Formats: sequence, C-alpha cells, structure tokens
Amino acid sequence: MFIAKPDHGPKDTAEINAPSTGSITAGDRPGKMARSIICEDLSFTGNIVDIGEIEFLGKLEGDVQCGSILIGEKAQIIGTVTAENVVVRGRVAGLIKGRRVTLEAQARVEGEIHYQSLGMEHGVHFDGTGRRVDAPLMAATAAEVPPVEAARIELLPKPRTEAAE
Repeated sequence: MFIAKPDHGPKDTAEINAPSTGSITAGDRPGKMARSIICEDLSFTGNIVDIGEIEFLGKLEGDVQCGSILIGEKAQIIGTVTAENVVVRGRVAGLIKGRRVTLEAQARVEGEIHYQSLGMEHGVHFDGTGRRVDAPLMAATAAEVPPVEAARIELLPKPRTEAAE
C-alpha cells in the first residue's frame, strides 16, 4: 500500500492502490511535495519514479528514482537507487547514485556507490566499491556503457624497396 502524506498534516492522507508489478510514476502534485511512504508489508517488482521524497520500508526488485529517499531498517532493495539525497538504514544490493549518500549503522550495502558526498556510521556493512564523481546522478555504470569492439590487427608484408632487388 502506498500512502502519500502532504506536508500540511495527517488529515489529508491519501491512499493509492498500486499494482504489484510494473512501474509507478508520480503525477503532478499541487502545492508542496508530498512524502510517499511505501509500507513494510509491500513487496514490489518493477520501477518507482517520483519527483519528491520517499520513505521506503518494503521490499523491491527493481529501480527507484526520486528526489530523496530514506530506506528503512527492514527494507530491502535489489536494483538501482538514484536520488539527490540517499539515507540507507536497511539492505541494498545493487547501485546507489546520489549527491549525498549516508549509510547509517544498521545499513547493509552490497554493490557500487556513486556519490558526491558519502557518510558512514560505525557498524555499517559495505561490500563493494565507492566512487566519488562530480555528477553522480548522470554517471554511467559498466552495464550502461556499450562494450568496445576488440581491435583487429593484421600484419602486412614488408614493402619491397628497389635497392633490395
């Protein structure tokens, strides 16, 4: 279940029924950005795109792209997480791309992190590589870069010179 909580209070809570697979894209939201909460009991396969803030507490096999994301302690994401601000308390297996990435004490990250600023608390489990880049949201991954064709080298016979004849 998705719950969108507007900034002006809990009275205006709206429920959004979402399919269990596919892609979810945020529509136009009037006024201030709403914070989307993806509950613990939701398991989702597909991609999530949102221009605002997400508090992710469930399980996802797929990619998340948003303005800001908090990945809760019991949350699990297998895929790519892309956001300006990424805070990880749960488990991520895959690629994280963010300007500001914070791994809190209980975080478990297996994969690659592209960041402009990285913070890690004591107790984090990080198995992978981290790379500081100026534009982490635009950085290409190895999977996105087309393979380079192997060069073909042919040996040509030595040219004959007139003096050798």
